[in-house]
Amino acid sequence: MSEAGIVQRITWFLYQRGVGAAKPEFLFLTKFGDAEWFKIGEALIKDENIEGRQIVLDHLLDPKVLKSHPKRLQILKMLGLLLRRGLTDERRDIVKFLDQNITVISPKDEAICGPLMIAQRDSDTVIANAAGSAIKKMKGKTQ
Repeated sequence: MSEAGIVQRITWFLYQRGVGAAKPEFLFLTKFGDAEWFKIGEALIKDENIEGRQIVLDHLLDPKVLKSHPKRLQILKMLGLLLRRGLTDERRDIVKFLDQNITVISPKDEAICGPLMIAQRDSDTVIANAAGSAIKKMKGKTQ
């Protein structure tokens, strides 16, 4: 926060008081995984802020984060939301990541497995194929 400019500090202060919209740079003013970070991330997703959504996705798609973060369930829920309602490129990134890093999820992770199963029927063949491959790997059919 000490590196933030005066304008950024003012907009951050106003945002914390409920005035103004979330901005992508606010994600860097909070610690990843804090309640405030998730609040800002959800606001950016709902506001359809492309730049902010990409920053959120970049933070979420980290194998170390998905494997052992204390807020893992909330992270999976946010990924599930993006997988269901995200832009085509975002959905592609998520299913490709999950297909390549299948060990970070298990069939018990309903927050992501449901959206992943639905993604198999996506009209985009890249998404559908990657989701199908990830589900097969998760169930142990292929390695």
